[in-house]
Amino acid sequence: MDALKLGVELLARFENYLKEGHAPDLAMFGKWLSEQAFPKTMAPELPAGETLVSEIPKYLTYLNRYAKSYTKKLVDGTGIRSADEFVFLVYLLFEGSASKTTLIEVARLDKPSGMEVLNRLMAAGFIMQTDSQSDKRQKFMSLTETGRRKIHEILPAFERLSQLLLGDLTYHERVELHRLLKKLEDFHAPIRSKIQEMDWEELQKQVKKPESTSA
Repeated sequence: MDALKLGVELLARFENYLKEGHAPDLAMFGKWLSEQAFPKTMAPELPAGETLVSEIPKYLTYLNRYAKSYTKKLVDGTGIRSADEFVFLVYLLFEGSASKTTLIEVARLDKPSGMEVLNRLMAAGFIMQTDSQSDKRQKFMSLTETGRRKIHEILPAFERLSQLLLGDLTYHERVELHRLLKKLEDFHAPIRSKIQEMDWEELQKQVKKPESTSA
């Protein structure tokens, strides 16, 4: 399809979009187009006995394991032991300093695990602890010069690792993946903030039913 025919078709679809009562918004029109191209009734091919509810978490788990194995190869011999340590160092590189609580929250870690990461980074000489100027009881973490050099040294490799994890997804597929992951983050972040006060009975009340019960 040449550019002129594509433009004519887009214009016709935009007119249909407006006739349905939608607002003349480019982002909403793009979402509408996507739904037209991939209707909600289009069911993916799944292995026998599997559902979307079982398949999606499985592949998310696989992706997390791929990331860990690739990261292990990347950091071998650098003095950095995990992706969590990298997250802390990058955050401090751009923010300058942060409280322990903030760093642990940024990495979405529980407090014991987060403190273990912080202690490893301090023992390695990558970060240091200082007192707050306004409240001596408040402790802040910042990069040492060694830590700053280290993160600058390996930052390009981590960017390439991110590209590796995204595989052969096209630009538009990456945009859609980002949108969906951000939507999941927006759903789970409020739950995580009050998880300590919730038991399983309360937690499972947060389950949302999909539009199609076949999932």
